[in-house]
Amino acid sequence: MFLFGNAKKKLEEQVKELQAQLEVKEIKEQKQLNLVYDDIDASTHIFDWAAVGAFSIERNMKTQDDELIAYTLIGYLKDKYEDGAVTVGEWSFICSQEEHNRLAADFALYLALKNQPKPVKAPPKEVAPSKVTRK
Repeated sequence: MFLFGNAKKKLEEQVKELQAQLEVKEIKEQKQLNLVYDDIDASTHIFDWAAVGAFSIERNMKTQDDELIAYTLIGYLKDKYEDGAVTVGEWSFICSQEEHNRLAADFALYLALKNQPKPVKAPPKEVAPSKVTRK
């Protein structure tokens, strides 16, 4: 019986050691994941709104890895058909609220410029014939 007691004790010690190693690994992975999230949050995003056919930018939330996170969603026109029908797509990406607000302000400016009335060109002025004086 003593032999089995030692084996059990050894197994329990091995389990504790493996649990400690797993905990260290999980902490390292979480630190790495936090570094990646920090990198994403600090990144600047640039869009050519006209080229992608964007029509909206929104802030939303979802669950990722059992954690509720905020993300940015950009709606765009995906396909245009001859009959006038369109299909839409969505891009979603994680960024900070500051970066989202910067993109939203950029999109608002794009829309304001896009929707500005086009200046009407005045018709060319008729040029009066020049009078030539003779000496």
